[in-house]
Amino acid sequence: MAHGRCRASPPVPDTVGPVYEPDPVITCIDCGGRAHLNGHPPEEGWQPGMLTMYRCEDCLDGWYLEVPDWDDV
Repeated sequence: MAHGRCRASPPVPDTVGPVYEPDPVITCIDCGGRAHLNGHPPEEGWQPGMLTMYRCEDCLDGWYLEVPDWDDV
């Protein structure tokens, strides 16, 4: 399984602080299929440095990706 960085959506406006949302679907780096975010967002919301888990619908590979700092995106 790969470790890397996932792309985060921009912070949501009109919130107390930035809210990070990993993309719900990414492209599998092995086969080019669609890899879906597994699980539910944490109660405290996604924070930089947290790990997300994606599973490809085609090859079933799993990917653990780190939520990046917004400044790094």
